[in-house]
Amino acid sequence: GIAAEMTRRGYVYFDWNVESGDAAGYSSEGIYYRVVNGVDSCDYCVVLMHDIKPTTADALDSILYTLTRRGYTFATLDVNSPTAHHKIAN
Repeated sequence: GIAAEMTRRGYVYFDWNVESGDAAGYSSEGIYYRVVNGVDSCDYCVVLMHDIKPTTADALDSILYTLTRRGYTFATLDVNSPTAHHKIAN
């Protein structure tokens, strides 16, 4: 499949393991709660958010504030980052 071929060629791909719900139409408050509660289920979290959703932008400051106060840190993904992968059929 595509993912196996990407790996064979030396690429690293990332999925997410926390979904904000913004694409499903959740409100800013719903996005906030899905993210701040969703990060409890993973050691290394990759949160799926869409930059074109106004509700995501509205929730982001509160999410960052809450998670920073809980001791979370944020970083850019690179080839050495832990990956999150879903079961894929390709």
